[in-house]
Amino acid sequence: MRLLQNLSHRVFPLLALLFLAASGASAQQVFLNEVDADSYTVPDSLEFVELFGAPDQPLDGHIVVFYKGGGSVLTSTAYAAFDLDGFQTDSAGFFLLANPQVGGADIEFEPGLLRDGGDAVALFEGDSTDFPFGALLTTNGLLDAVVYGTADQTNPFLIDSL
Repeated sequence: MRLLQNLSHRVFPLLALLFLAASGASAQQVFLNEVDADSYTVPDSLEFVELFGAPDQPLDGHIVVFYKGGGSVLTSTAYAAFDLDGFQTDSAGFFLLANPQVGGADIEFEPGLLRDGGDAVALFEGDSTDFPFGALLTTNGLLDAVVYGTADQTNPFLIDSL
């Protein structure tokens, strides 16, 4: 009996570790590293969203979504979504979505698109077709989110929801 107890303390943690590795739970996650929504230029032409993960990590199945702030689930909606299929982080682990004037962007978006305040940027697993213009706020597949404000007050509904 004692031998069985000693083995169980060694075998079960090993089995749990093997399960986590097989399920991908130990894999490096991608996250939102930095968001600059207000570049103090007119129009905002130096906006960017930076992701970070493992070096050369494929981003297939990831989507970056821009949400306009609102006071409820009905008024906080997606206004832009970027499908990252076919892209990967660089050799240092970074990936950049930005205005053309930023330079070095992996995906470019037009100046002024990233709203100035009381809004959010979210990173999801899924498909960009799940986030058409006006799609309601969701946490299905949510990996990471940044809720920000500039001169506006940060949106408490988005903070609580994401």
